[in-house]
Order: sequence, then C-alpha cells, then structure tokens
Amino acid sequence: YGSRYGALEPSRGLHCDHDHEEENAEGGGEKRNRRDFALWKPVSDPAVAGWDSSLGRGRPGWHIECSAFCRAMFGDVPPAPYLHSGGRDLRFPHHENEIAQSQALFGGDRWVQHWVHAGQLNIKGLKMSKSLKNYTTIQEHLSGSSARAFRIFCLLHRYHADVTFGEDRAADAAAWERSFASTFRILALHLSDGGYGAYGAFPAAGSP
Repeated sequence: YGSRYGALEPSRGLHCDHDHEEENAEGGGEKRNRRDFALWKPVSDPAVAGWDSSLGRGRPGWHIECSAFCRAMFGDVPPAPYLHSGGRDLRFPHHENEIAQSQALFGGDRWVQHWVHAGQLNIKGLKMSKSLKNYTTIQEHLSGSSARAFRIFCLLHRYHADVTFGEDRAADAAAWERSFASTFRILALHLSDGGYGAYGAFPAAGSP
C-alpha cells in the first residue's frame, strides 16, 4: 500500500512518488517520515491505562482500534468490510492509516471495497463535537420533534455536504412533513372512496 498512501485525499501530496525531497518529517519529533503514524504508544504513567509488551508498556495507537474491531466483525478475507463510512474529516489520517496497517497485516492490495465519507454536522458555525459540548442528543431532539421530521431533515441534504443544524432547518423539515402528511391523506381518501382501505393512512405530522 505504501505507493498509494494518501489515495483518499490526494491533494495532500502524500503519495510516495511525490516530494521525495520532503520525505523526512519536519520539526524534529519522533517521526522519521511525514507519513509515519503510531502503532503503539508508550505509557509511563501508572495511572494511565496500558499493557506490558515486547515494545514496552503502552497502548495501541487509535487507528488500531478501528482496524481491530473491523477484523473481529468481518474477518480476514478482503474486502472486509465491503463498505466503510465515516465523517469527511476522518479520511486523513485515520482512514488512510487504517488501510495501510490492515493491508500490511493481510498482505493484500485492497482492504475495503468502497469508502463513503459524509459531510460534517455544524451548529452555529462550529462542527458538532462532544469535546466542544455543542451537541444535541437524538433523545433531546425528539422531545420537540418527530422521528419522521428528522429523517426528512437528513434527506434534504446531500450525504457528502456539510449541514448546519438549527431551529430554522428543523422548521423546514417539519413543514415538509406536514405537506407529505396532507398529500397522502388526500390520496388515501380518493383511492378508498372516503376510507383508507387497503392503502392505509399516512400518520399525522408529528407522530413517530
């Protein structure tokens, strides 16, 4: 995989056939190459979770976690998994390093068949993030809105586009829900001569 490292985000110029004069990492840190990433992180503080190993006490690098549970769930025969998704911000370095270490382990030239990267969900101009404490849980949102309206909100945007979540966007989705509910009720009445018949009724806006 080394010659294709950086394929998920080619604009970064990380392919091995680019910028040979800049191979060495800058800044004089632990990296010997700007493409290096940690498979095992040393842990010296006994209060921090770690395990003894031939590399010393430490813990797996964070890219290892996802590769490990993908292997546990989908097995060793590539493409495994067939489809892998995540936020657009995970293309590099996280997904790129997952590919590199997994293909090195399996000795193949393909680990995942298809990658799908979604846009970011923003609130008040900032990415929704647990660390920023600017997130809203599904349970909190559904206390004032229906699950169907939230599904419509998601369908109103392209999967790879960034989305700004706010009261105005939620109101747009609720308006679409009311429009769909009204349309399907009228259709049901016409198709069943005044009753819902075999076609059933589209639940009223605001119901689950």
